[in-house]
Amino acid sequence: MNYDQYVQKTRQIISELAEELGNPKDEDSAWRVLGSVLHTLRDRLSVDESFNLISQLPMLLKALYVEGWHPARQSTKLKSVDDFIQAVRNADKVSAGRDFGNDEKARAQLAATFRVLKGHISAGQLTYVERSLPRDLREFIEAA
Repeated sequence: MNYDQYVQKTRQIISELAEELGNPKDEDSAWRVLGSVLHTLRDRLSVDESFNLISQLPMLLKALYVEGWHPARQSTKLKSVDDFIQAVRNADKVSAGRDFGNDEKARAQLAATFRVLKGHISAGQLTYVERSLPRDLREFIEAA
């Protein structure tokens, strides 16, 4: 197993996200934003959908995804992008104000995160995940 490869791939994704977020030197923020988005997705997807999604992530991001996960809990349904934004803020309790700010900044942060994820997850897998999300969130992800 090539651990350096997993670290390198994770660093590439985090670096890309930090760049997309407009602060290439703040990889800590990129890590928190990505973690909050992944945790929010995870808590809304079925276990099957989650396993399919993380199958395409490097090992360290798989670990981030499953951190604190309780798969036996029933997933929480979302009705809109605004619900998703609120859930992401709740997932980033300590730094939510700094990482997601007002709704405009939160939408920009989410769009940046989904742009980066789309570059590392196959289109087919993304479509599979999107099917379980509300229409306006699917459209938001597609437009990112």
